[in-house]
Amino acid sequence: FCLERINNLKMITEKNSSKPTFVFMHHPPFETLKCPDPFQFQDNENMLRLRIELSRVKNLKYIFCGHVHRFESGCVETIPVSCVPSIATDLRWGKYSFHQKDRPLYQLHKFHSDHGVLSQTKLV
Repeated sequence: FCLERINNLKMITEKNSSKPTFVFMHHPPFETLKCPDPFQFQDNENMLRLRIELSRVKNLKYIFCGHVHRFESGCVETIPVSCVPSIATDLRWGKYSFHQKDRPLYQLHKFHSDHGVLSQTKLV
């Protein structure tokens, strides 16, 4: 998370600061303990810098990410973070019901200004 990316994040989010903002990213902005890939960040300083910049974004409503191939959640300050599972069943981690285990699944997210983000998990 270099200076150029920090500046890009600031430029994009400040330009649209009156709109609800959602960030979709690969790595979650926190360390996860149940990750199939031990590499998450080159160092914790980069992760902390990213968290600081995300917490400064006005109207940031939600952060969605992947990488950990399982359902995982957390927060950056008061901003909720949701990790979504892998669509590919052979790459998906975690426990799933009998009906979900061997079927691809994905999530749909909808924002409502009065009560936030609603997410649904759908089976293919």
